[in-house]
Amino acid sequence: HAFYANGWNLWLTGRYSFLQRRGL
Repeated sequence: HAFYANGWNLWLTGRYSFLQRRGL
């Protein structure tokens, strides 16, 4: 399930980037 794992990693990366942009 490489595609699913990649999608999950992209979601986590996007969420982390979003938190950083908020100044966390």
